Amino acid sequence: MGDMFKDFAELTSNALQNTFGKLNKLYLVFIFVLLRYLVDSLSIFSFLGRGFIVGLLNYFVEILVLSFVCQSLRSLVVYGNSGKKSIGNSINNFMNPLISTMFYLYLLDLFISMISIGANIRGVLVVTTIFKVLTSAVIEEVYINNKYGFDAVKSSFKFVVDNLLNYGLYALIFIILETFITYKLTFSLGFGMGKFLNILILALVHTLVLTFEGHLFKYIDENPYRQRKFKRG
Repeated sequence: MGDMFKDFAELTSNALQNTFGKLNKLYLVFIFVLLRYLVDSLSIFSFLGRGFIVGLLNYFVEILVLSFVCQSLRSLVVYGNSGKKSIGNSINNFMNPLISTMFYLYLLDLFISMISIGANIRGVLVVTTIFKVLTSAVIEEVYINNKYGFDAVKSSFKFVVDNLLNYGLYALIFIILETFITYKLTFSLGFGMGKFLNILILALVHTLVLTFEGHLFKYIDENPYRQRKFKRG
């Protein structure tokens, strides 16, 4: 038990050092995360009304922006640079993998929504939160391990379950934090300065979370527990 807490402290320290040690290189991740929230908040296709076509357009725009997020995260987490020289490769590298991966996430989310119809709201909230925690490593599986589709979703489930303390706990904390900020954002009236500041805060928090989780995932994935324990002596 004592070694588990030592391991937890070691992993946390490593992820924090890598995250805050690269603050000057976070700007591209932040820009595209902010763009993602702005696009979602502004509902750029709302003038077309609602329906399948609008939903499809929103889906592809989200995937497009997320491709740039993944490319900038790969540059930062995997290679240690800002990614300004490789950002042009975002669509070629990640558009197709993300379309496949997000499609399976959408199907699973839809399935959970269908089976939750008529259920107690607290129960739905618990199930939804568990699903978000279990799929919290999907992005890392895509841009670090080059997995996509159902394989990325399945690998995320396995990774989180295998690392409930070292990764799952942080995922839960971050999901609760972002849900709280998003709740405030959702119920902000109009698109004034107050709402924009909320979006900025949410984008900044999400950027730090993605960077922290990326470094945490990479270190755990490359250094299994037995190997980390051997290094500690």
